[in-house]
Amino acid sequence: MTYAYILWGITYTMMDIPYWSMIPAFTKSGKERENLTTLARSAAGVGSALVMVFTVKAVQALGNMFGAQTAKDTEIVGFRWFAIIVAFLFVVFTLLTCINIKEKSTSEMKTVSVGHMFKALLQNDQALTVVIAIVLINCAIYITSNLVIYFFKYDFGGTNWFDSYTIFNMFGGAMQVFSMMLFYPCCASSCQIQRYFTLRSVRR
Repeated sequence: MTYAYILWGITYTMMDIPYWSMIPAFTKSGKERENLTTLARSAAGVGSALVMVFTVKAVQALGNMFGAQTAKDTEIVGFRWFAIIVAFLFVVFTLLTCINIKEKSTSEMKTVSVGHMFKALLQNDQALTVVIAIVLINCAIYITSNLVIYFFKYDFGGTNWFDSYTIFNMFGGAMQVFSMMLFYPCCASSCQIQRYFTLRSVRR
């Protein structure tokens, strides 16, 4: 199981990085790239929240659908079929993306080494701050999302613990989306104001 999880993480990274690297290839302007990236990240966030909310309920439904008798068998069978369905949809939508997206950019791009990327990142304090923030946020999200299911299963317990887990994730996901909608424009405005005064001081 451990080896399968590590291999899954490696193969996901091998796909995810080139996937997001496609954006400059089929966009022309910076504004178009920003809009597309924002839309893609928003859709990814909503999709991730939906998976967290409905996974346990779907596992229970699939386990019962395929004739599992005990609670343990229900989870085993349900997770197996849920993983198969997700993997199938994953392949289908990835193929649709690769087939339908055509490259627009015709400019030749110089291949950049990993060392050069790290050097450029360390020299850009604003990008480094964003990267550190993203790493900390993702660590917090992954730790809490992976441990909360055990809290509801073993501390709350009961036969319907997954109902409480689903409600909790729905509320948490809604608050996350609401917080992003509320505070992200404020952060973007403050960054624009800071950039304005920085450029003004440089011109002087």
